[in-house]
Amino acid sequence: MHTLFKIIYINARLLIAFIFTITASTLSLTTAQATINCAGTLPSSYFERIENNTPFAGKLIEQADGSQQLQDLSGQIVMDNLSDAYIVMDSYVLAKQDGKYGVINAAGKIIVPFDYDAIQTEPDIATSFIVSVKPSDATTRQGIINRHGDWIFPLTAARIEHAHYDSDHDQDYFKMTSDQGRTGLLDDKGYWAIVPKYEAIHPLNACTGQLLYLQVSLNDETALIDQNNDVIIPFAAHQHIEAFNTSANI
Repeated sequence: MHTLFKIIYINARLLIAFIFTITASTLSLTTAQATINCAGTLPSSYFERIENNTPFAGKLIEQADGSQQLQDLSGQIVMDNLSDAYIVMDSYVLAKQDGKYGVINAAGKIIVPFDYDAIQTEPDIATSFIVSVKPSDATTRQGIINRHGDWIFPLTAARIEHAHYDSDHDQDYFKMTSDQGRTGLLDDKGYWAIVPKYEAIHPLNACTGQLLYLQVSLNDETALIDQNNDVIIPFAAHQHIEAFNTSANI
């Protein structure tokens, strides 16, 4: 397995593109072009794993007034007065009730209370939910609640974004930026994979079944690290890791 990184060094007078091929601990030059592998998609192994999921044991029914009901398969009302409702991963309903968002399962059990101004989850992924509230001071606070209704990370002024999903381990990773401007990587168990110490983190291969690689920035220098915070390419100025690819044949 070869890992290919495209790194661009920029100064005022010239642009030089270097292609680095890293095999185990060996670094060498190559002229191969890098592409982003499986960007924005999930691999077939993920869909193979979920294809036998039990279908959602309920249905959403729109009412004459435009609201929605969650009914079980026999037509009994499980919960009503819903709006903006949709089924997530054949397991949950993300909806609004009385102006606030929440998440319930097919039996009507509340997973995420209807207390939030917004809830984010990735399409096809329902390991956890990023919840947001906007208090009267207009400062948005975010937190993370898992699919069992437990807090992964409590409400905070830090900015939270989904960074990566590892389908082999059914695990999510989140990029968190503190109000001091330091960014780290949190897993869906609430543990820091990378403590918040970098000025910026950019996932390069948010693909499942592979170790996550990230470009990080600190003190006007950039480096390449993996999700375990191991350094692949050391910090240097005027360095930008633009693209990433893994291939058995380069």
